[in-house]
Amino acid sequence: MNISPCPAEGQGVNRWTFTTACSLFRAGWSENQIRDYLHQHTIRAGSQADAEIARAIERAPQWVKQGAASSCKKWPAIDPVERQKALTNGVGVEELRNASPQKQARAVQVLPILFPGNPLIWAARSLRPEIGDTLPLQQWLPVAEMQQFIVPNPMISRQIAHNGKSKRCLTNTGPCVYLVVESDSGTAGEQAAILWHLAHFAPLVLAVHSASKSVHGWFHIAGRSEEDNRAFMEYAVLLGADLATFVKCQPVRMPGGHRPGKGKQEILFFNPNAIGGVQ
Repeated sequence: MNISPCPAEGQGVNRWTFTTACSLFRAGWSENQIRDYLHQHTIRAGSQADAEIARAIERAPQWVKQGAASSCKKWPAIDPVERQKALTNGVGVEELRNASPQKQARAVQVLPILFPGNPLIWAARSLRPEIGDTLPLQQWLPVAEMQQFIVPNPMISRQIAHNGKSKRCLTNTGPCVYLVVESDSGTAGEQAAILWHLAHFAPLVLAVHSASKSVHGWFHIAGRSEEDNRAFMEYAVLLGADLATFVKCQPVRMPGGHRPGKGKQEILFFNPNAIGGVQ
């Protein structure tokens, strides 16, 4: 097993933490062993390291189960030259907000358009501890703005799978409808520019501010081939995206939801026409 050293700050520390956790899980290490190793080798410290490592350990088993982490084709490293090219479009948070076809959208307005037909949706107020459930969408609408997380694809069951730990698992998740792109590096404005650039390659439906430092872009990918979706995500990762959201049951920020201690997760951009492939 070949584990690369943790890179310097701003060069993909979060990605190193996640991919290392995946490698160690595949090698049969326990959660405690992985946690100890990551704490010993990360360049970060304190609560930031604790949160990043806990998130990696929570995400990695699903990623390994899906098989993406063990793919013979490696994910690309960040390409600073290509990233800089993508940042030249002049789009920032305010420009993204102004470009939104629907202004000041709320969760109760957006969710039924994202998920027509009242499908089963997993959402949660917290991941640690996990305070979430899978419910028909209509039951979520009255309390959606109080939730912090959502799985961006409909679920197919409310049951916990055999030997599973959560209702939020690959077995319970239906076909991919949205691929969410987010990053832990760069400013919110830089991330907005990256999302706008990526909209040339897949329909950008939604952009959600995390109420902290990131912007989550929802791209409509239903009906596209797995190869096309993998190629799209590879390009996003090359520009700095977090590859963890390629797992279809990975929770992301609830559009218009609430982040405790931070505030509203604002819907910056919403284009319902993009669900039909129109930019």
